[in-house]
Amino acid sequence: MKLSIIIPVYNMENYIRDCLDSILYQYVEGAEVICVNDGSTDHSLSILEEYRDNHNFIHVYSKKNGGLSSARNYGIEKSEGEYLFFLDSDDKLAEGDCLSFMIQTMQNAELDVLYFDGKSFFENETIHREQIHYETAYQRKKSYGVYLNGRALFLDLINNRDYYVQASLQCIRREFLNKNHLHFEDGILYEDNLFMFEGMLLAGKVMHQNKTILLRRVREGSIMQSSPGFHNFYSLYLTYEKMLGFWKRHMKILSGMKEVSFVTESIRKSAISLFDRLSTEEKGKLLKLPDIDQYMIETVFHLCLDRNPEEVTFPYHLFYYGSRIVIYGAGKIGRKFYNHAVKDGIIKLSGIVDSNASEIDKDGIPVLPVSAIEQMEFDYILIAVMNPVMAREIQSSLLDRGIPEHKLKWDSTLRFKNNIHFNYEYSKLMNRLIKSDKRRLFLFLLPEHGNLGDHAIAMAEEGFLKRYFPEYQIICVTANEYFMLQDYITCNVNPQDIIFLQGGGYIGNLWKNGVNLIEIVKRFPGNIKIMFPNSLAYRDSYEQNFASVKNDLKILYQDVNLYIFFRDIGSFQFYKQLGYGKRCYYFPDIALYLSEMFKSSSAQERNKNVLLCLRQDEEKVMMQEKKVKEFLKEHHLRYEEKDTHLNRYLPKSEEKQQVKNLLNMLYTSRLVITDRLHGLVLSAICGTPCIAFDNSTHKIRYFYEWLKAEDNIFLCEKMEELPQYIYSALAAGYSQCKSWKREFDAMAGVMKKIISGQVNDEKHSNLQYYKGN
Repeated sequence: MKLSIIIPVYNMENYIRDCLDSILYQYVEGAEVICVNDGSTDHSLSILEEYRDNHNFIHVYSKKNGGLSSARNYGIEKSEGEYLFFLDSDDKLAEGDCLSFMIQTMQNAELDVLYFDGKSFFENETIHREQIHYETAYQRKKSYGVYLNGRALFLDLINNRDYYVQASLQCIRREFLNKNHLHFEDGILYEDNLFMFEGMLLAGKVMHQNKTILLRRVREGSIMQSSPGFHNFYSLYLTYEKMLGFWKRHMKILSGMKEVSFVTESIRKSAISLFDRLSTEEKGKLLKLPDIDQYMIETVFHLCLDRNPEEVTFPYHLFYYGSRIVIYGAGKIGRKFYNHAVKDGIIKLSGIVDSNASEIDKDGIPVLPVSAIEQMEFDYILIAVMNPVMAREIQSSLLDRGIPEHKLKWDSTLRFKNNIHFNYEYSKLMNRLIKSDKRRLFLFLLPEHGNLGDHAIAMAEEGFLKRYFPEYQIICVTANEYFMLQDYITCNVNPQDIIFLQGGGYIGNLWKNGVNLIEIVKRFPGNIKIMFPNSLAYRDSYEQNFASVKNDLKILYQDVNLYIFFRDIGSFQFYKQLGYGKRCYYFPDIALYLSEMFKSSSAQERNKNVLLCLRQDEEKVMMQEKKVKEFLKEHHLRYEEKDTHLNRYLPKSEEKQQVKNLLNMLYTSRLVITDRLHGLVLSAICGTPCIAFDNSTHKIRYFYEWLKAEDNIFLCEKMEELPQYIYSALAAGYSQCKSWKREFDAMAGVMKKIISGQVNDEKHSNLQYYKGN
């Protein structure tokens, strides 16, 4: 089957015949029509069945009413065509050769997507006069031709003001759709905005021809003509949020494209404009959402600028959980804040004060005079007024009373710049920060780059914390989130919260997280901070940069609340040699904890391939890959190449699957040759023979101390020794993965002592854990 025409139908008895007839007039062999009856209550189904009975290429399916997106997605599942075309049941095809044009063009040009144009027609003259702007709404100025990727067409359409959003203005290859998991978002209106946006930006080869394929009916009662309600606004909000999520997932290919920001910002502005047109009753539905949802929507769309003070929501972002707050101001805003604070329990309310306390103490709210602040215990004073001049006057008066400036908070209604990345990251992070009945552990600096070794560390850390610290809420914060939102995170980190730092190999100037680490240490001096097993990583040797290295490490050592766990003997001993022997410990790389989590399938078979897992970055020193490959070929050893770096943005949602894929590849290999530390570590987890070359920071050589007793793992320091190591590794074969439970039980024990205050610096200054101790 070449082409599937998918038609969702809901109560279209007056129009569906026109739609189907327009297809029959130009039907071509190899096309099918998929009609999805979406719970119609009129005669639509009987009409569809009539056409089905007379034409074997028309198929009818019925389902419970779920909306346009649901019906289209259902139609995709039931269809069999190589290409897909979406046609609404009140529209129709233009006369001519539309179907054959789609099939032939898609085939001949080998396209992911073919874009074309449409023309509006009007149900009557009254609608024509009222909606005359629809006359050219689907007609572009010219044919744009062929592009090697959809992003290039997207840029031209935006810049020429020719970007029209309509799912029926394209024919799309099923393989492309499935590969990119494209679908219509259920439960929202304006679903074409998101579908077209994602599809065009992900597409490979595309073409646009300004041929009129679609005849778009403009009629009374259609979705595009109906009066907007709150659901319209909420759909635009969800569309905007989904677009930001898409933008972030594909940051690597979309970075710098101002046109993407233009489209997302146009959605945001449309939502604001639509909200302004809603009736008071419809606007009121916003207040029926959970408080945090109200807050997110207000934040992203700045709706509080035009809203009644009665409808403002508490500024959660200014405070950490459990903060003691005094509310200054008992007007409408202050009373609203008071009610939120009492109901939510997110902060501890010390009281509410006002300069006119004796006049406005009513409604059961105990308003106190401003002088009462002197007897209150509080962390912050929230100034509950909207007028900025008044807020500054109150702030000045409180400063005169001797209250420190950092304890005074006022939530400006112009909170944020129009930054799509900021808005997206902020809303997601706030959902994780708001309210918990447990003590909290923050895990900072988690990766979103493509290094699977770092993601293996992150997975192991989360698993480790969940197992050994089940009484805590674990809040994961990526490096990107932290440095975009550090001021807001700082406000939300309680002095009693524990901070864990991502393990790896970045203490130094080689990688960005080395700089980030020092910034975090300075920002949270009072919090206990525990660094998962790490390594020193400098561009040059320690000896060449001794003074600089010592100064960097001195900054870390001087924080008496920072505890560093080293994973390699070289870093650990060098740190101690500098005189920094306190609060440092020696334990294996946390990724080895995956041996407790990863269970290979018994159905998996080991293969006969050697896996080359070699790095291509600043730590690379093994430059004789060609000789390795030549040796393997000479000895008839098949090999394949796989780096542990994907060279793309990797969201948290993909982390588990990608790490599992890598483990499966290592598990099924006959032998691994690597200069990646986690090529070595994960091979050990899989029991696969491994030969490791050192890298520029020597962390592999030093970490090898943990694995040198394994019969099938070797450290190769000279290229001429490689052949013998290959023979030895292949002879040793696969092994059972060693259990590291003893080491991690001990590490968790040390961490618990740190958190509980049982670690004495002098007594435990050299606390370490060596194998066999």
